[in-house]
Amino acid sequence: MYNKKEAQEFMDYIFEFYGKDEGIYRRFFNNELTKENIKSFFPRYINFRNEKKDEGGGFASDSFDREILRDIMLVELGYVDKAEVETAGIYRWLGLPHPAE
Repeated sequence: MYNKKEAQEFMDYIFEFYGKDEGIYRRFFNNELTKENIKSFFPRYINFRNEKKDEGGGFASDSFDREILRDIMLVELGYVDKAEVETAGIYRWLGLPHPAE
């Protein structure tokens, strides 16, 4: 589980990596990812992670969580053809086809 402060810190962490005008990897989203984008995907992401608890997939607010949320947003926001995706394994774990396949 997580509390509101942890959730906000995690969303800020995501923005530091991928956020518009500030993120060190903002090119993943063509410098267009907003805090509102991240906030809109967070509840769905938490539900998904909570479903994966038995597989060692509970929310930990770490780089693995960051990369999974990044990949979910890349797919759902339509950037997958414009951005680098580091691993096909995350797509298989999510049950999604990898964009390179």
